[in-house]
Amino acid sequence: MDISSEIAASADHVIEAFSRFDRRAYFDSFDPEATVAFYYSPNVMGIEEYQRLWDDWVNEGFEVLSCESSNRIIQVISNDIGLFVHDVHTEVTQAGGHKVLTERETIVLRKNQSGAWLVIHEHLSHPEL
Repeated sequence: MDISSEIAASADHVIEAFSRFDRRAYFDSFDPEATVAFYYSPNVMGIEEYQRLWDDWVNEGFEVLSCESSNRIIQVISNDIGLFVHDVHTEVTQAGGHKVLTERETIVLRKNQSGAWLVIHEHLSHPEL
């Protein structure tokens, strides 16, 4: 498998875990030192802070119903760094009810010493911004 295919497969794993609302598989896809930036949050979070935020959302009624990826771009930076950019169409429930989100996401992945590609940064933006 070439590097682009490895990056795509790893990104697909992240997206599928999120779509299944599988917290463990989703967060296992992240490096322990990963960071996350969301357009609706004023600061960049570490992965532990993101996990706490996720749990707060769940306690408030959050659930992922579906997540679809399109307009995918893969960029190989080096043998162990890659970018995956895509548009994301997500349906969720929140305390306020059903919500449909259309966003753009950049996922930076790094191949670790055991050969697994893990997310080291995720940036979510609103495509209209």
